[in-house]
Amino acid sequence: MFYALLFIIAFRLGSLQGPLSHRLSQLRPPKIKFNLFPPSAPVSSFGFDIDYYTVLVGSPTSAAQAAALQRELVEARIKSYAILNENIYFVCVGKYGSVNKAMSTLQQIQEKGFIDALVVGPRQ
Repeated sequence: MFYALLFIIAFRLGSLQGPLSHRLSQLRPPKIKFNLFPPSAPVSSFGFDIDYYTVLVGSPTSAAQAAALQRELVEARIKSYAILNENIYFVCVGKYGSVNKAMSTLQQIQEKGFIDALVVGPRQ
């Protein structure tokens, strides 16, 4: 990591004009984006097959708990739906064709306080 940063600094200094002190004052740090959930990251799946990616916010075991969770999501201005499978309600947000779009929604949902949310998708 250190050598990579050193290379970037040397490369940038070489592309700037003027004496070294002037070039150092022109040098801007590179913008580095950390992707905590890369597209190749494994995605959890439901206990049943789906052919899309979605954000699972919770999986309560009663209709009342699912409705309460959906009310919290409505208050946070998040549209959701519930899937009932084997007496478990899966409260989800969105249907996406790619994991990247689902990850973007996941980040927005977690920023609104639903930190236990996760992306689920087709079985691999």
